[in-house]
Amino acid sequence: MNILIIDDSPENIQILSGILSQDEYNIHSILSGKVALKVIQNEYPDLILIDISMMEVNGYEMCNSLKTDNKLKGIPVIFIIDNPEHLDKTKLFNSGCKDYITKPFNYEEVRERVKTQIELRLLYIQEEKHSAEVLLYKEEEQRFLFNHLQVGILVYSPDSRIILYNSLAVKMLGVSQEFINGEAYNLNSLHFYHENGLLLSVEEYPVNCVLNTGKPIENFILGLDRHSPDNKIWLKVNAFPQFDSHNNLQQIVVTLYDITEQSQSELALRNSLEQVKQFAVHLNTTREEEKVVLARELHDNIGQILIAIKIDLGLLKQKFSTGVQNINSIEILEDIQNLYLLIDKTIRIVRKLVMELWP
Repeated sequence: MNILIIDDSPENIQILSGILSQDEYNIHSILSGKVALKVIQNEYPDLILIDISMMEVNGYEMCNSLKTDNKLKGIPVIFIIDNPEHLDKTKLFNSGCKDYITKPFNYEEVRERVKTQIELRLLYIQEEKHSAEVLLYKEEEQRFLFNHLQVGILVYSPDSRIILYNSLAVKMLGVSQEFINGEAYNLNSLHFYHENGLLLSVEEYPVNCVLNTGKPIENFILGLDRHSPDNKIWLKVNAFPQFDSHNNLQQIVVTLYDITEQSQSELALRNSLEQVKQFAVHLNTTREEEKVVLARELHDNIGQILIAIKIDLGLLKQKFSTGVQNINSIEILEDIQNLYLLIDKTIRIVRKLVMELWP
């Protein structure tokens, strides 16, 4: 383990180095606090011992500098002090200092206090490593799930740049990852259109609508001509803004659902219904035309028969009006038979026409 001693007294550095060398630590020493701050940025010690009352950078200032740097804030600090009676322990521990040793040095006390902080440092490193491994595992798991979702996802920054996407979104858009990684790329180079076939303007793009209104867009249907062989696709798009605690827009999450098959089925159904409608109109027109033809036939055929019956009845009337003695019974029977046949023929024609008109 690496221990850095910062003290402007060479004598103190020599004594402490002698004490701690017994435990096989790697001891490094610096006489200047300013120089130490520069060295620490590149070489991270596992423990720092610093004189609390150095002239350039004292112990408190060193702790404050370490706390502001995420890479250094985990390094424990032990203060070297002269007079513990006037020590403000509350200020000392609030500064981030973990412990202190006093002069003149008690060898065993120095070794024990340093040993305690080194052991805590090892535990901290192990915990940090474990946390990093867990975080990496979770990130890989989330990345796997993210890329295997059955929905395309695009995440936009407030300046319209795509900052995150999954593989399905790239596939749906029909572009390469290099293409989608372009700066300020917001799909303006692709052609989107409404359900009625009209091209969407850039202002009508869902993400731009959210940027302009701050409100989400839900279940927006649009078509896309892609840069790929199967270039036509229909998408259902949702776009949701996300704000921070101060109501400032942080990002816009866009989800893409491929509804091409559904849209094609609906289009085929609409086309079929339109064909059925046209056929019904045609059938109705045809039936009306057939009715006209049948009505004309009915008028011509039955009209002729009824005229013949009328003529025969007129002849019978004349015969009866001349007197009974002049009536020839055989002729009368023949005329009646002829009328019967005409009437029967009329009934058959009417029945046939009625059957043809029956729906």
